[in-house]
Amino acid sequence: MHQGRLEIHFKGEWGTVCDNHFENIDAEVACRQLGYCSGIMQPKLLIRDGHGQIWMNDVKCLGSERKLQNCIYNDDRSHCRHYEDVGIHCFINCSTEDHENE
Repeated sequence: MHQGRLEIHFKGEWGTVCDNHFENIDAEVACRQLGYCSGIMQPKLLIRDGHGQIWMNDVKCLGSERKLQNCIYNDDRSHCRHYEDVGIHCFINCSTEDHENE
């Protein structure tokens, strides 16, 4: 399985990413950082709420970044709750047919 809640390691602790303004291009960057070819956002119904810190909010990637932390983001998470955690689905292969079969 190549899908689930997106978490990042920051300041020695794992935490989640808030879904405010998070888009498929941001999921692509996150999946490439994890060693996958590409990715998309995962529907909320398919992921469980996280716990602990929420490290990133209002993520905005251009698509060329190597890591999600290189994208523009807001570290003010005061209005984010774990029911807003981002879920992603990452693809091993980049052909359209493989995306339909994963």
